[in-house]
Amino acid sequence: MALIRKISALVLSAALLAGSAAAASPAEAFPDRCTYPGFIDVEAGSWYADAARVCCEVGLMQGTGQAFSPDQILTVGEVAAIAARMNEAITGEAIYLIDSTYPWYTSYVRYLEGLGITVPDPEKQATRQEFVALLSAVVPEDMLSPINNVTALPDTQDQDVLRFYNAGILSGVDSSGAFAPDKTLTRAECAAMVARVAREELRMSFTLSAEYTLYVGQAGDFVPFFTHSTLNPAEESTFLVEHLLTEISFLTGWNLDASAIFVGKGGVTIVWADTSALFVGPPEPQNPGFYVYDSTQLAFSVLDSVQRTIQCAFSPADPDSLDVWFCGPDGGALVLEDLEVTLPEETPYSHAVLEALLSH
Repeated sequence: MALIRKISALVLSAALLAGSAAAASPAEAFPDRCTYPGFIDVEAGSWYADAARVCCEVGLMQGTGQAFSPDQILTVGEVAAIAARMNEAITGEAIYLIDSTYPWYTSYVRYLEGLGITVPDPEKQATRQEFVALLSAVVPEDMLSPINNVTALPDTQDQDVLRFYNAGILSGVDSSGAFAPDKTLTRAECAAMVARVAREELRMSFTLSAEYTLYVGQAGDFVPFFTHSTLNPAEESTFLVEHLLTEISFLTGWNLDASAIFVGKGGVTIVWADTSALFVGPPEPQNPGFYVYDSTQLAFSVLDSVQRTIQCAFSPADPDSLDVWFCGPDGGALVLEDLEVTLPEETPYSHAVLEALLSH
């Protein structure tokens, strides 16, 4: 009976320890363990200085002698060492150092493999994907509380990568948030990400910028130009239309003032202001590369360009399925007096509709 009680107590103790490890905060799991020595190649105020200090203080990264070697490309062996130290700190499961006749990384690689984690060739340069794969294998989800709302990336849909983005550990290599999974990383870049795992106050809150295409020209003959915006088409649709109009206007010189914009299930409606180029003509002088020679060319260029840009921004998979409507300053039918045509209110805009009106 005493043996049963002893076994039960051990099981309960193990369960409590496992539960406390899972519930530990990053600060609890990674307390300061070492005195930061300072490194001859880590300049005070450099973008990675705090990260290098934190990584050394919590014992997750070490220097290379008296230096930190911030520009040195990280190897898989170094990532394995970091991941193993993280798991040891989180779970208490000790790393046993192996005979020094083996390569320095052997203890860490075998430790991870003992956890069922596959480690690539330790001597090769690590990719960003391999870095995230090894760290995500040991960092529990409750240490990666989301502070961002990233649902998609331009070059990966890997769920571990998305978790690191949403936790503020990663932010990407450009304004679109591209992950660049096959790109290598330096010790400085690694330190920045490792420090964010250990210290929540270093994590980054951000909104990714999406790329949009401005289509300038007429149906069948558009020239694409690229712009970026952090606006969400689903939640900030009116502001996104305004942004796209502003970008086309800045590029071409055409005044694209709108007095009202409506976005709904029926499509997008733009109410042109009486100051727009449709009523006042092109700028003087005109922007090079965007000359229009008469009212007909101006009308087609403005309306076709705006229509196509909005369709592709809001319905990229099937642009033609999105209806775009244009109204005059009073909110009624768009009257183009110079062309002596009125676009019908009951029909969404199309190049063919305007062409048919002009042919009568």
